[in-house]
Amino acid sequence: MAITSQNLTVFLLSTVTLLAAHGLGHADEKDALLSTLHDFDAASGYFDAQGMSEADRFDRGPDACTAIVDQLQQLGVPPTHMVLGYMNKEWPFKKAAERCERYGRYRLVVQATQVLADAAAIWSIVEPMTDDDRDAVRFGQEGIKAGTLCAESLAALAAQGLPMDEVLTIAHHGTMTPAEGHARCKVMVAKATKLHSLAAAAAAERNRIERERFTRHGVAGDRLDLLMTYETWTLKGCMESSDPKLLAKARVLMRFGENANATVRQRKITFKGNKKVSDQERTLPNWSHTDAACK
Repeated sequence: MAITSQNLTVFLLSTVTLLAAHGLGHADEKDALLSTLHDFDAASGYFDAQGMSEADRFDRGPDACTAIVDQLQQLGVPPTHMVLGYMNKEWPFKKAAERCERYGRYRLVVQATQVLADAAAIWSIVEPMTDDDRDAVRFGQEGIKAGTLCAESLAALAAQGLPMDEVLTIAHHGTMTPAEGHARCKVMVAKATKLHSLAAAAAAERNRIERERFTRHGVAGDRLDLLMTYETWTLKGCMESSDPKLLAKARVLMRFGENANATVRQRKITFKGNKKVSDQERTLPNWSHTDAACK
């Protein structure tokens, strides 16, 4: 087919259109990448200005920042191109690697601060506790878990480049370096381990003494399990009692409690000897109905 001037014109126009579209596509991609690079830089700027209140800006790893710089280089962004940064301050693209490095360093600081804040919250509970405290067993376990996680997390962050002499501000707990925090977390594990051990022994002894209060009156099985859960029960006639002699012989034991809507829940447990034969719950309109429910 002979090439006419009309065909040649159509071909040239199509080629120009495709090239223009391709160029616009690259331009859109470049603009999107530059906008994301701005977000990384802004995160560091906001952290400099406002500290941990801006911690949510560090949800991506520094590798994502570096990958964007690589893509922009492949798209031909020159080193002298001015990038819009924090508070609309411009900086040359040749400094992008430094900006990503700064973001990564601040992210480590943010993560270390969060780790120490979490550990400090548990430590503030565990540190003053003694083995006589009712919750000492549970918080001993929590202290071991939190202290171990803290020490391991700080060691991992140090391996990634966290400066261990950086002074961090921990909300409600003052300042400390990661090195000091790591040492405190080790102390926390030791304290919590000892607390848990002593508290578990103390709890076991309290449990033994409490069980003996009932077993000396012949209580066993279902009845013993239930009596160990609450100190006071309601008997027939709405009489409340914690006397093991009465609780050992009662055919019916009850518990009352108020619901959020001011109605009253009743739990009524019937025994044959020490065996539970029924366990019923119902809701009463209000406390005035409890006398009838106790019959």
